[in-house]
Amino acid sequence: MSSFDYLGSLTLMPVGLAAVGPLATEVGVRTTAVGASVVTATVCLAVALSGGLRRLRPAE
Repeated sequence: MSSFDYLGSLTLMPVGLAAVGPLATEVGVRTTAVGASVVTATVCLAVALSGGLRRLRPAE
């Protein structure tokens, strides 16, 4: 699970950093922070509820 988190963080971090400044200027810091939290929670829930991921088993 942590490898998925790490890959997503490294891949999407530059996009998020480039977008958050202009977005916060347009809609406000609080709205941007709440929106980012909602997106993060949605992605985490989607991954956690993924049937393929739940079927993975640790190597023995």
